[in-house]
Amino acid sequence: MEEQSQFVVKHEGGFTLLEMIISLTIFLILAVLTPLMFSAIFSTSGQPLHHQEISLFFEQADKELQGSISAEKRWDRLYLIQPDGNEISYEKYGDRIVRKVNGAGFEIILQDIQSFRTEHDQHSVELIVQAHEGIFTHKAILIQPYLNQWKTP
Repeated sequence: MEEQSQFVVKHEGGFTLLEMIISLTIFLILAVLTPLMFSAIFSTSGQPLHHQEISLFFEQADKELQGSISAEKRWDRLYLIQPDGNEISYEKYGDRIVRKVNGAGFEIILQDIQSFRTEHDQHSVELIVQAHEGIFTHKAILIQPYLNQWKTP
């Protein structure tokens, strides 16, 4: 018979290195996939976001319109003359509305639209955007601070 040393103790209840690697791998896979599953389940369609983008476009255009000296429509583009002499234009380019300053630059203001029109008279400008969700309009009043100042003799 074989005798065991009194100093050798066998621990059969522990984990091996292979078992630890496998369990850690499964845990990491679940940790990576859980946020993706939640985002897929609770995601909304792009419509509310696009509606917010259109509202933001109207707000930005409204600020520039109210600070403009004049506004005019040429070649289906809206041109705004600023007090500092800059000319800002809004135009449809493909399925986007782009903003240019003095004919240079190319800032995309709004995407995924079908049409963009402007109608204006002496005191107001109406912006009309047609997107997949419908037609959105916004009317801004031209303040024109430099034309309304009192002249002193």
